[in-house]
Amino acid sequence: MNNGFLKEFVIMTGSLLLTSMAALMITSWFNEASDKKKHKSTACKKFLEMGIPLDDFGLTKHELAIAAMAVVPSSIEVSWDDIGGLDKEIQTLRETVIMPIVNNDFSVPLKLLFIS
Repeated sequence: MNNGFLKEFVIMTGSLLLTSMAALMITSWFNEASDKKKHKSTACKKFLEMGIPLDDFGLTKHELAIAAMAVVPSSIEVSWDDIGGLDKEIQTLRETVIMPIVNNDFSVPLKLLFIS
């Protein structure tokens, strides 16, 4: 009697484990597919606001997740004037980040990447 109970318990536990694993795999697959759709939709809306048609790029799931977190510059309600007492830091940001982007001058960082 004890042997039969143990055998039945092992079979039921194994069945429950396999069913749970299958359900987890199926739900994660559906979540991944819906996340990709959600990220693509969000990213496309944000980039269209910036005048960039995102559909032309063929981004991966990871790239779409990053693109969905993009900030549309026109949606930022804070200006440099709102930041007080950090004039030196503001100037450093303007010189190292803003100006190279505005002037398309990426020569210094690129030279650093190709040092032989």
